[in-house]
Amino acid sequence: MSATSSRAARTFDALAMGLSALCLVHCLVLPLAFAALPFLGAFNDNPLVHQGLALLAAPVSLYALGRSGGWKRPLRPILALTGLGLLLSAAFWPPFHDYETLMSVVGAGALAVLHALNMRWPHIHNASPVKADTSRP
Repeated sequence: MSATSSRAARTFDALAMGLSALCLVHCLVLPLAFAALPFLGAFNDNPLVHQGLALLAAPVSLYALGRSGGWKRPLRPILALTGLGLLLSAAFWPPFHDYETLMSVVGAGALAVLHALNMRWPHIHNASPVKADTSRP
């Protein structure tokens, strides 16, 4: 992977991690703010917010994973499918409404771990070993 390609892959992983963090903040911190300021609660109960975040996270995560080649690593596709599956199911499948927050937090966490691993991978595997200096006796 070239330096430019590696940089672009890391950028998309960082973007995907940011989206995961946004989802976690939305699920865990905003309810406290909404409890303090009840008129803001209308934004938290709107299913379009959850669906929009899930639909934004899915293509960014898949693109970052595909661009970096991370899908070839054994754990990464499992984390991607688990995270995206939980996010999309929680957002779009009404029977999971009661578990939406838990599923979204676990899904976003799985995606954050995925992209943290994916960002580190090019550094680990593209690094050339340090050769000993054999020019001196």
